[in-house]
Amino acid sequence: MKFNFELLPEDFIHFNYYYGWYRPEKKKLRVIIYLYPFLAVLAVLAVQNSGQVFSIPNLITLGLTVAISPFIGRLYRKLIKSKSLKYLRQNPAAHITGERAIALTENNLILSADEEIVSTIKWESMHSFREDQLFYYLFITSQQAVIVPKRIFQEKEQEFRKFAERKIAATK
Repeated sequence: MKFNFELLPEDFIHFNYYYGWYRPEKKKLRVIIYLYPFLAVLAVLAVQNSGQVFSIPNLITLGLTVAISPFIGRLYRKLIKSKSLKYLRQNPAAHITGERAIALTENNLILSADEEIVSTIKWESMHSFREDQLFYYLFITSQQAVIVPKRIFQEKEQEFRKFAERKIAATK
């Protein structure tokens, strides 16, 4: 099975956002961040009921935390976008975006980037297979993945998914 596609800067940004926020390992972090304002308010109420007095700096910090927390996701997305674009500008030779060809064989995943780089990766060395609404991620390590946009599939998407999942799962 072979597929050709272009990996766009937006695809790289999306991967970084997925990696830092949405992958399953980050679920506890997301829950803590979204529950933090409520826990902070409970802490204030508990302290007030115990008769202790909060200092002005503590109240300001608490107020800012409660005010900012609904926007954490958006702020994080902006941070990831700016850092990703900066990385792409500073590392053009890294071949992160551009034309790609991916071939899936019985033994290997073969990735070509910009006709200059060809990587052959044995299925046994793959870390995991993940997906979200827009992409498949074939993780080589826990931090590095081959990004495959779902938009490239006019057909054979289910065949690609089943093949990649089976090959990567067989190595675990």
